[in-house]
Amino acid sequence: MGNIQASLIRQPPPLPSQHSCSLIAAIEEDEEALEIGRGTYYLTRCRRRLSKSLMSLHNDMLFEVLSRVPAQDIYDAAMYVCRKWYRIIHTHKFIDAHLRHSPRGLLLRSPCTPAFLMVARQGQLETICLTKFKRCSSAGCNGLLLDFEYNNRIWTPYIVNPVTKQVFVLPGIEEVICSEFFGISYAATSMVYKVVAIVHGPRLKILTVGVDDSWRSVCTKHLRRLARSGLCEVSPRTTEGFMHWLTSVSSVVTLNVETEMVEESSGPTPQGCVVLGSAWVSTGSKLSYLIKFERLGWHVWEMEPEIKEWRKLPDIVISLTDQKRKFQWLGLRKGQELLPIGWIKYKELLALILSGVPVSFVFVYNIVTHKVVGVDLPDTIALHSPIPHQNSLVWLPGSS
Repeated sequence: MGNIQASLIRQPPPLPSQHSCSLIAAIEEDEEALEIGRGTYYLTRCRRRLSKSLMSLHNDMLFEVLSRVPAQDIYDAAMYVCRKWYRIIHTHKFIDAHLRHSPRGLLLRSPCTPAFLMVARQGQLETICLTKFKRCSSAGCNGLLLDFEYNNRIWTPYIVNPVTKQVFVLPGIEEVICSEFFGISYAATSMVYKVVAIVHGPRLKILTVGVDDSWRSVCTKHLRRLARSGLCEVSPRTTEGFMHWLTSVSSVVTLNVETEMVEESSGPTPQGCVVLGSAWVSTGSKLSYLIKFERLGWHVWEMEPEIKEWRKLPDIVISLTDQKRKFQWLGLRKGQELLPIGWIKYKELLALILSGVPVSFVFVYNIVTHKVVGVDLPDTIALHSPIPHQNSLVWLPGSS
């Protein structure tokens, strides 16, 4: 795999194809036809398909409108409406703007079954079925996810965009403990994606996507033995430019993806309450830690990754005791627990599931309105650690 310039890591969406190789797009001068690779898509004139008012919008206004259209609608249809739309969409600037506007939700994953993205859009809760995964990683970033092949003790990870179905294969790696111990993050300054794996030892390996042909070791010798051994007990949580491992209740190991430096810091220190349990999740931008102080109650903490400091959110106290009857009506049984699994919308919509049963049903608690709704999933899944995810048009040069 040859070297790829860092500035090319984030690219416009590739062209849809059933072929194994990438296709090159070219727009003919004829406004009636859009020629793409080996085939020609004949389109009627834009004026006939769209209202004059929409087509008369200034490019900047049209850019703003299109950047808020769901990624799957852009990829399946919008970019082929006419030359004007295609030229706007097929740019670095548009991909970045669309990514910023794309709502982040919660991805529920399970091996060999479809994944489901729960996302809040325009005040409505949507459940979107995504592609099936052969194995299941706890890793995702900017709409890109990791999947794996495993053969003869070698893990071959690959990056996939579930919207565009494009795949970027990474070099194989041995001694990985399991697929849950991979992570992927974006280094904004150098404009590259990096994938991290925990291998037996435990040791931490890293690979710069599109640049490295082999995995490199990251120094962890300065970590306390307990923190270092804890790396192989939990899957990483990714925030913007960082990866985190909560190796114990009182210890967090953080990797700065840009500098590739690893640091250990203290976990949150709740005062004045008995900790009955905890759950830690990534919001996509920050690390969130939910500390259980009663059977149906949690305090919420968040970490500032740059300074490694935790702070309790005083305006958010999740207490569902008053709604116990509703939870029982929705399926909560004696001896079962409600388990927070992640934020569908940070500080507003929290997803919870019942302990001890396959996941076919998700509770969604609205912290603002204090309402609880139950959401049936299209299929029952053996849930792995959910991750924050947003559908995007991001892809990598060399994807097939």
